[in-house]
Amino acid sequence: MALESEAELNRILGFIASKLESLKGRFPHLDNFDPDKVIFSSSIHYSNNVQWMPNPQYKELEKAREEEIKKGIKRKRGPIYREIPIYPEKDGIDIRVEFTPLEPVGASAVLPYTHIGNHAVEVIVRGADTEEIKEIREAIYRIIDELTAKAD
Repeated sequence: MALESEAELNRILGFIASKLESLKGRFPHLDNFDPDKVIFSSSIHYSNNVQWMPNPQYKELEKAREEEIKKGIKRKRGPIYREIPIYPEKDGIDIRVEFTPLEPVGASAVLPYTHIGNHAVEVIVRGADTEEIKEIREAIYRIIDELTAKAD
């Protein structure tokens, strides 16, 4: 399966979204899942009941970064976020399934779960450290494994 067309990628994203929708009754995290609202050009993105709070380390991290800049220390660091997500155990979740074209040469910045055709597939499931979140993550892996088995 080469995923040579946008239509093929959309078909695969639709398949994954419909399988996720079938899990709605099992997990309250997916109660608001609507396949028509989660599919984007090359990904599925769904969030439910993610709450945001001020990052308690923001000022300290920002000050440390400013001191390093003053001293001429150059480090590659990610952004420092003013707010951080909180995932209520009952139903808080953030799901991303992203298809990224494989780079012909060099290493990818993404450590993919697997490959489908000429795309790397990255799966990110964030939530409280609960059995339900682990089960949802495993269900997504099984859905993608089903796709890769069909491609073989």
